[in-house]
Amino acid sequence: MLLVFFWMPVTGCSDSGAPNSYSWYRNTPVWELAKAVRSNDTAKMREIASQEGVDVNFQEPHYGQTLLMTAIANKHTIFRGIKTPTIRTLLELGADPNIFSYSEMGQNAVLVSCEVNYPEALDLLLKYGGDPEAPACRTGKWANDYTPLIAAALTFFDSSDTRCLELLLRAGADVNQPTPITGETPAMASKAVGHYKQLLFFLENGASLEDSFPSVVYRDSNGTRKLVTLLESLRESTPPLDSETFQYKRKVIEYLKTRGLDYDTVPIPEPVISWIQKKYPDSWQDYLKKY
Repeated sequence: MLLVFFWMPVTGCSDSGAPNSYSWYRNTPVWELAKAVRSNDTAKMREIASQEGVDVNFQEPHYGQTLLMTAIANKHTIFRGIKTPTIRTLLELGADPNIFSYSEMGQNAVLVSCEVNYPEALDLLLKYGGDPEAPACRTGKWANDYTPLIAAALTFFDSSDTRCLELLLRAGADVNQPTPITGETPAMASKAVGHYKQLLFFLENGASLEDSFPSVVYRDSNGTRKLVTLLESLRESTPPLDSETFQYKRKVIEYLKTRGLDYDTVPIPEPVISWIQKKYPDSWQDYLKKY
């Protein structure tokens, strides 16, 4: 699994100079348009966009973002949070949802909307021709290797919300689409970070039961994590019994049993038992019975 970095420092001011900052448009032909977008002034946006030399798809010179990407990225900013009518206006003015930024973090508006969990924007992007499967695929300092489904499944913003996942599948995204570099699927990515609600969603919508998952505890002689089945991988997961993560893990287990895969027949690996004893020293025996 190639480590995924999401670019968005979305809890601070949108003029901070970060990758999602409107300040990168200063001294460019679209600075006035950028200010109108930042202010959610759709009438002003239309007025400025009609002027000669104003390209709504202009890519700022630092990261190669368009105003559509920047606006969506600022969904959760403390100051001047973007509003959905602003996204709609940009699209009506010709903003292209499939343009990729040209930095090492190369992404497009669809990926950004999934990362920040903005289903209203994603719905609009898909209606205006956004590609539900276009992956981020970059190597280098900021290594990105993921698809829109994975971006939506791994979002930091209300990870219990599956609306973006539903929109992507309705638009034709392949639930088993692998990433370009590592071949990771949405189910594999969800399991890797313990997002079991998303994993259940993918399984219920046709995710392959034949995927192999990198083991947490077993490595080969070179130190590479061995690949195990989904059931074996679930045995390596030890969330607190009173957590939502555990509740959704149990739902995954129950679903798999309806597909002929019985979690209870899989032995608990000795390293996992040792880990449970350390993690839950006062209740490890009870935990082993229930997890």
